[in-house]
Amino acid sequence: LDEPTNGLDPRGREQTLALIRSLWKDLGISVILSSHLLQDVAKVCESIVIINKGRIVVHDTLENLSRRESPRLEVLVANKRDQFLREAASWGPELLPSGRVRLHIPDGDTGSLFSMMSRLEIYPLEMIPSPTNLESLFTGLSTGTGKHP
Repeated sequence: LDEPTNGLDPRGREQTLALIRSLWKDLGISVILSSHLLQDVAKVCESIVIINKGRIVVHDTLENLSRRESPRLEVLVANKRDQFLREAASWGPELLPSGRVRLHIPDGDTGSLFSMMSRLEIYPLEMIPSPTNLESLFTGLSTGTGKHP
């Protein structure tokens, strides 16, 4: 299927994705999907092939591709957000539209993050794992290096 949700309204898009998902989950029918809408790919695909300049750069499961990326955490703080952003510079903070701050946590080690927050009396309202960003994986893998940045 080439761009099966292109031009559909939100309801039609969700119905199409549900149908595609049911083909392989319920009926065991493999589907080849070509799409630039990576959020759709992440919803329905188990295995991903990324092609760059006519060559397969990677062929792997979405789960394995996700492991290539350093763990990310989204933090919503109750106070001192600006100070938190400055102090968290080594984790590459990214302020999200939701007000959360996305951090890249090497090796998933949050100990130093918790220590910093405790020392500065910055209180977390919410800390959740950030979902895999298929778009950043695709960008890194399709540069021709075959590696995620």
